[in-house]
Amino acid sequence: MNPTEISDALESISTAPFDPAEFGYAFAAATGNAKATVSKLRAGKRSLNKSKIPGAVLMNRRFYYIPAEVGGADAALKLILSDKKTTQHKPEILISTDGEEVVGHHLSSGDTIRCAFQDLHHHFGFFLPAAGVSRYKAAEENEIDVKVTGKLAKLYDALLKKNPDWATEERQHDLNQFMTRLIFCLFAEDVGIFPKNQFIRLIVDHSGEKGIEAHLMLRDAFAAMNLPKGARGHLPAWTQELEYVNGGLFADRPDCPTFTPIAWG
Repeated sequence: MNPTEISDALESISTAPFDPAEFGYAFAAATGNAKATVSKLRAGKRSLNKSKIPGAVLMNRRFYYIPAEVGGADAALKLILSDKKTTQHKPEILISTDGEEVVGHHLSSGDTIRCAFQDLHHHFGFFLPAAGVSRYKAAEENEIDVKVTGKLAKLYDALLKKNPDWATEERQHDLNQFMTRLIFCLFAEDVGIFPKNQFIRLIVDHSGEKGIEAHLMLRDAFAAMNLPKGARGHLPAWTQELEYVNGGLFADRPDCPTFTPIAWG
């Protein structure tokens, strides 16, 4: 499963009624385990579930889940953290929840997160090791960063799906450059380098229904930001509003991938 699919699966869990007896199996499915594996896990196959604690699910090096009493997520996590099975099998992620609060622990780094149950998917990056995927630590230190990073990861996956040629070695640099430019524009608008909401407003106004022309709008916007305002006569008039960004970020070919309604959303 890719990060987008994991995020979506965790969102499905977080928006459904909490069932402490089923959460471990749902989490196993959300982190890439096949239906047959989850079925065997649910059937109590000792070769799959290494835990001896009632209701807990331990999948080797992937994760160790334990249900908690209301208000007891921290205490439950400490229980599995001190469990000899944890030392023996070294699961990447420990997770405990009472259906209101989720406490997660990354065994290798010692990092711990705490969030509301309904916000579980906003922290999907923290739980990627349970799916055998490396995580990026810095983005988890700030709640806003977590949400933005999740959206950018979904955008990246959606763009690759719509533009498979951009996944080739020849075009990997182009995609990375596109994402860098996009992130810069969002950051510049957020901190006041660009006028507030300028970039977002122009995207919405000039990208057509469901972003069908977003790649054309961004192509022109990136080209404009590489030129002083008096040198944009060959570009659409609305680009005159954009700031001039010196330094070479927009100097190369301003090519942009096409968007799908999913990527646009």
